[in-house]
Amino acid sequence: MKKKNYYLRIFTALLLLANPNIHIIDILPDFIAYFLIFSVVSEAADLAPHFAQAKDACKRLALLCLFKIPASFIIVSLRSSNTQDMNLIPTFAIIFAVFEMILAYTLIFRISEGLFYLGERSDATALISPFRVRVSTDTEGGKEVSSKGISAARGYLPEALRGVSLVFIFVKCFSSFVPEMLLLTRKQEYVGDLSGQFALVRLYPYALIFAIGLTLAVGIYWLVLASAYLKAIKKEGKFLPALLSLAGEAVIAKKEKHELCSAFVLGFTLVAISSLFSLNFMPLFCFSLFLLLGSIWIKTERRLRVLIRIFGSLTTVLAIVLSIMLDAFDTDFGYPSLLNDNEAIATYRECVLVAAVCAVLFIVFLYLIYLSLRRSIFSSFGAPISEKAVGEENRYKKSLARMNIAFFILSSLCIIARAIYVYLQGQVIFIPSTAATIGTFSHQWEFWPLIMTVLCIPFIIFTFYYMGLLKEEAKLSLDEEE
Repeated sequence: MKKKNYYLRIFTALLLLANPNIHIIDILPDFIAYFLIFSVVSEAADLAPHFAQAKDACKRLALLCLFKIPASFIIVSLRSSNTQDMNLIPTFAIIFAVFEMILAYTLIFRISEGLFYLGERSDATALISPFRVRVSTDTEGGKEVSSKGISAARGYLPEALRGVSLVFIFVKCFSSFVPEMLLLTRKQEYVGDLSGQFALVRLYPYALIFAIGLTLAVGIYWLVLASAYLKAIKKEGKFLPALLSLAGEAVIAKKEKHELCSAFVLGFTLVAISSLFSLNFMPLFCFSLFLLLGSIWIKTERRLRVLIRIFGSLTTVLAIVLSIMLDAFDTDFGYPSLLNDNEAIATYRECVLVAAVCAVLFIVFLYLIYLSLRRSIFSSFGAPISEKAVGEENRYKKSLARMNIAFFILSSLCIIARAIYVYLQGQVIFIPSTAATIGTFSHQWEFWPLIMTVLCIPFIIFTFYYMGLLKEEAKLSLDEEE
């Protein structure tokens, strides 16, 4: 819980949750909110095991809400191919609502249980004491009072917030499928069926408006109470110290090592994934973006981290610009028209220039990642305890260092090959009359995708192997022994 933005994460989650769902359509995705809550609860669970069950419930709830997105596309696709099936949307809305209510009830109950447990066993009294919610902004003599002359704030118990949270989830889930139940009363299209004459489907628009309004009203009231409770905890500022005091030094040290190991593993994984985008038919900016995300998680000195973020961001932006320029050029001119079109030639020269600058930035960025990996190998990972193993460990780390050099060389070659490919696509601009002297192989740029594939496939295989070794080294060196 070293990061001080967990209040911001929770408040952002509250904003995302305080809105209605229309059957399985969620305008502000709830799964983002639950993943934000999960990020905070999981950090608390590492220090206080009473939050562990809340962590599991929150994870399941986030995955359930995330699954709504592909489910909605599948349902729309099925409905478009079978218009006679009127029961899909209400059925799935009911299924999702029921499971969401069950998991949300568990999450609310377990979080409140953990907060109350922590508040009762520490000096973080804001966790269990009444919190105040403003009900008026009238002033009298410089002091805020309500219209009746009483205090401008009202106290609420945390138990009241838990009750309101349960009511809000209940209302939100029921409002997401109850109007859809009316769709099941549609008039049937076969002879002799008279039940549809009194179908309630005509009430659907009114039921939907009522459900949305009710959910918004309860959601806003819940948001006000939850924000006030969060503000009270933040103002007191004792939540994190209470967790640390409850955990003890041994648990804190173990958590720090676990976080460091997880950061390295995540960084190496993202770097390995980035290699997949080195192929020519994959977006180049995705290559730099995943490299940037991975290198951020590889812990190194502060100056090097700043340089990596600067050059990584510049490389990603320029790669996006290059992609847009090439697509726009292909749409406006097309490569076959380069030879006799002066405007196309002038425009494509700009593309080649941007590709060259992008390649240079890429190589600098890759060199910074090389330095970051080198520092991780020799500085961040622990040394062997046994003196007999020191020599073997040093030889192993030297082999990793050689692999690091190979990673830099192979990745640079892939980037250079992609820049050459951009040039050769329009080489008739520069060498239309001397193509024969340069040679058929260089003139026919369609051979370069094959050359790039020959470079990229070994690079991808090698990167996954190399990053796998580094992940194992991080786990062995940084995980605390049981």
